[in-house]
Amino acid sequence: MTSMNKGRPLARWAALSLFALGAAGCGGGGAAADAGGPLAAAGLESVAVTPPTITVQAGATQPLTVATLGPQGEPVTGATLSFTSNNAAVAEVDASGVVRGVTAGTAIITVLATRDGVSRTATVSATITAAPAGGSNIVSTSGTTFVPATITIATGGSVVWQITGATHNVTFGALKPTGGDVPNTASGLTATRVFPTAGTYPYQCTLHSGMTGSVVVQGTTAAVFTSLTVSPATPAITVGGTVQLTAAGLDQNGSVMFGLPAASWTSSNNAVASVSSTGLVTGAGAGTATITATVTSAGVTRSATSAVTVSAPVSGNVTVTTPSLTFSPQTVTVPAGGSVTWQFSGSTHNVTFGALKPTGGDIPDTDPGNAASRTFGAAGTYDYQCTRHSGMTGQVVVAASGVPGQFTSLSLTPPTVFVTPGATVQLTATPLDGAGSPMTGLGSASFTSTSAAVATVNGSGLVTGIANGTASVIATLTSNGVTRADTTAVTVGTPAATVTTTANRFTPEEVEIAPGGTVVWEFSVGTHNITFKDETPPGGNVPDSPPGTRVARTFTVEDDYDYTCTLHEGMKGRIRVR
Repeated sequence: MTSMNKGRPLARWAALSLFALGAAGCGGGGAAADAGGPLAAAGLESVAVTPPTITVQAGATQPLTVATLGPQGEPVTGATLSFTSNNAAVAEVDASGVVRGVTAGTAIITVLATRDGVSRTATVSATITAAPAGGSNIVSTSGTTFVPATITIATGGSVVWQITGATHNVTFGALKPTGGDVPNTASGLTATRVFPTAGTYPYQCTLHSGMTGSVVVQGTTAAVFTSLTVSPATPAITVGGTVQLTAAGLDQNGSVMFGLPAASWTSSNNAVASVSSTGLVTGAGAGTATITATVTSAGVTRSATSAVTVSAPVSGNVTVTTPSLTFSPQTVTVPAGGSVTWQFSGSTHNVTFGALKPTGGDIPDTDPGNAASRTFGAAGTYDYQCTRHSGMTGQVVVAASGVPGQFTSLSLTPPTVFVTPGATVQLTATPLDGAGSPMTGLGSASFTSTSAAVATVNGSGLVTGIANGTASVIATLTSNGVTRADTTAVTVGTPAATVTTTANRFTPEEVEIAPGGTVVWEFSVGTHNITFKDETPPGGNVPDSPPGTRVARTFTVEDDYDYTCTLHEGMKGRIRVR
């Protein structure tokens, strides 16, 4: 287990291919706007971290979720992540992004993502509250999961359940805390129970099958380093590919222990896969290898393993099959000009691409036993789905074939932002060569605002909303006598309404605002889009966008604006402008 970070970055690998996001969002191609130059092929463009603000009691923990995104909002793998706290005396953060409250106060957690020399950052504001006597902890609800599923507290401590997303209850077994079960509780509310007696208190939410957790209440017995786990347990990579392994020490109750020494790492076959001192595995040759992590603490040594499979990199022409309503493999990589063949089996399928389409476009409904091919000429990430079967998604990654050239353009992302007065948003300037690939070593861009009375920007591209209005932020970079620039349109205002996404539903589904009002959509879990039916506001539809997206539209004309997310059946909403 890597010790908590007290000021220096602790890197881990973003094995975050975000397949979970794709599954939740049914796939689809993100249609990011070209902000002044060619788009990089699956290059790192931005970082989204959720939740953006947290409140944690001293002694409690809160995991952060990081999404590394490409130029079209598509998930990007292979980014090194590091986490730091600007006030480790208040809040610590470990190498996997778990924040732990130390003492009452505030801190800023910064995540730094680096890939191919390109770095992006995002921040989380952490408020730490004092723990009540006896110790306490917080459990949140994520979908139909209690997070964490198991927590350990001292006798007399309390647990706070933060209910989010939907209505939940907390129903205990025979052993119950003071106050007993927590009845059905709506999203946005909390419930607290005190545990005066040592023991293990299993519980469940009876509204959602399989949603279980447990509270381990310790007496005077100290936590003992009992076992070690390594995740992921069975990763698969290609030759030259990497995956970050993480070791976690557990106590006798199965709870994660903080403050253990860093693990040591070994590989059973360096010809297949090597491993660094921090657990970063690199594929060397096709085959399998066992990676072993070992931790020694207070004379106790524990080990755990991960079975790594390394395959030859995919290139040229590849074949995708359709077993059990899935595309296999789900993600393939081909060079520019390569082709992919889909062999259909089991039932009728189609291949429907997002905004980025290959030569020949979508593949219509095709009966089993037949095949269809498409050629991919342009570099980029081509997301696709079978519209006949929900959740059947895939992705073709086309590597750039161009030779890296001179500094050609500057890309400032996101191209449009909406902030409230006093809020901030991070912009990222990326220099690109003639092949659309990110370039490094060119220095830092300078940033200016066309209206500092509306929005200011600092030297790193952090925009702060000042007053309602519009402004443009201009990024400029000069390298070897070549100057390139790009702009982001900034709108500062107070939204008339905010719509969130919960369980593939817009919440609230219907809002009423006055003409000139602005509605902000916040995408929390899964990929979504906003597709208007008849009436469309300025700015039009919102393309497929990943979690963490915050997008706004201003409605100037009185009317009813009906919209849907085309990725999720029944996900609809209405804006009434009166």
